[in-house]
Amino acid sequence: MPLPSLLPFPKSTIVRSTAAQGNVQALVRLLARFAPLLAARAGESLFFRPMRNRRPEAETLLLAAAERSSLTLHGRRLAVARWGAGPAVLLVHGWSGRGSQLASFVRPLLDSGFSVLTFDAPAHGDSQGRTTNLLEFADAIQRVAAWAGGVEALVGHSLGAAACVLTMTRGLDVKAVVLIGAPARPSRFFAGFLAELGVPAEAAVASRRRVAARLGIRWEDLDVVTQAPHLAASALIIHDRADAEVPWRDAAEIAAAWGGSDLLVTEGLGHRRILRDPLVTARAATFLTRCVRPGLPGQGNALERDLFDRDARRREIFAGGALLP
Repeated sequence: MPLPSLLPFPKSTIVRSTAAQGNVQALVRLLARFAPLLAARAGESLFFRPMRNRRPEAETLLLAAAERSSLTLHGRRLAVARWGAGPAVLLVHGWSGRGSQLASFVRPLLDSGFSVLTFDAPAHGDSQGRTTNLLEFADAIQRVAAWAGGVEALVGHSLGAAACVLTMTRGLDVKAVVLIGAPARPSRFFAGFLAELGVPAEAAVASRRRVAARLGIRWEDLDVVTQAPHLAASALIIHDRADAEVPWRDAAEIAAAWGGSDLLVTEGLGHRRILRDPLVTARAATFLTRCVRPGLPGQGNALERDLFDRDARRREIFAGGALLP
């Protein structure tokens, strides 16, 4: 079945749970003024409960062209999709996202000779569950990679990018990874979330300790910049300067820690629209072709050159932190 056109991309319609969670957040902010310890515990519960968004029609059409499967992870159903044949690239969405959110990467990767896989993480999209965490994201990546017989590369967005790095530190062997809108230190996500809810610093510190103990982790072990120097895979880091959810300086921090990595900084695409930008998807396909399938030109190269020449004034490309001419 031919793949449908994915551009222009319709805006996502948010399900009712989004408004409900917004109301809960407002109540937690009020609670933080009178019972900060209780508010911190409520914030913990809220933090690990992602929102589900309705899937736009373009994503639904793309999934209709995929081979759909269901895996089991920790007793819950995990929805998986696969397109094409060839070296496998696994697309990993971010928090409150879904696998098909990276739909615009599918065609450039297929044209470059890859097969493409994606999944809905636990408690996301069509997968089962109401709560999850970064560790379960990594478990899902490992589960899908094992089911596929291994993957050659990963493309991750936001906290999904951090989960890619965590999975690599656990031993998943890939040749290359593309990190889009990745947080340098996911630990800051949690601290920032509690701060936004008005939880006082002392209660937030206690909450961080409680969550670390419950999950059996050290927060610093989840930080991308902590793990990057120990990873051999090639990395392309993509981030928008106007990203309101993860500051673009996080990308520079990751690039500085990841030796030999490439850094692409875009302008005006934000945290999610960057996933639908033709230059971004073409650049990712070209990078993965070079790393995974050296010697094969890949159809992304000419497209990338054309787009870059046309849009050079609004985008800058860096390599290892240095501006390229």
